[in-house]
Amino acid sequence: MMTSRFFKLTMFLLAGAMMFSCSDEDDDNGPAVTNTLTYDGKEYQIKSGHIEDYGPYDPARSDGRGTETHYRNRFCFTDGDLKLVTNGGETYYIAENATYNVYVDLNYPSTGTFSDGEFDFIDQNAVSNDDIVNLNVYTGFVLWFDRNGNGEQDYEEEITELIGAGGEVTIEGSDKHYKVRFQIPLSDGKTATGSFETDFEFIKYRG
Repeated sequence: MMTSRFFKLTMFLLAGAMMFSCSDEDDDNGPAVTNTLTYDGKEYQIKSGHIEDYGPYDPARSDGRGTETHYRNRFCFTDGDLKLVTNGGETYYIAENATYNVYVDLNYPSTGTFSDGEFDFIDQNAVSNDDIVNLNVYTGFVLWFDRNGNGEQDYEEEITELIGAGGEVTIEGSDKHYKVRFQIPLSDGKTATGSFETDFEFIKYRG
């Protein structure tokens, strides 16, 4: 009888330990998605996001138009409200009433399609096409804050924006539904971390 009780108690404790150990992970065995951005000790909600599809791209050139070896998608997210606008024949999304805005340029090694994975930072001015064959790379991470409180990105924000200087971005998903996780050291020596999951709005870039 004592042996049976001991066995049941042991199994109960093991089950509890397993539930506790899994509580900080999502269904894909990755870190739990928080829908937040953390920077300089402060946490910001991530409310909405959109994707700009650039198509075939050359990550080894700043203009992207050399030997196109990758497919670029720009992932953008914010705590503001997305609005689709048309200006001068060009249609694009803007974020209204935003405290901050982020975009990250992700380049997948295919000229026909974009896919998920882990994307590591490269300096476009320090690599060649041979250096990034079959590699997922990110070439730009930009974070700006609404410093004058007008809810828009203007000149004051552009000259104080923060640029990614390393780290990695992980994307999981397809067909506009993605989980995004990132840990990025920035140009001011601080780090931006966070995660986000949503059905992203989508638009074809026509730059």
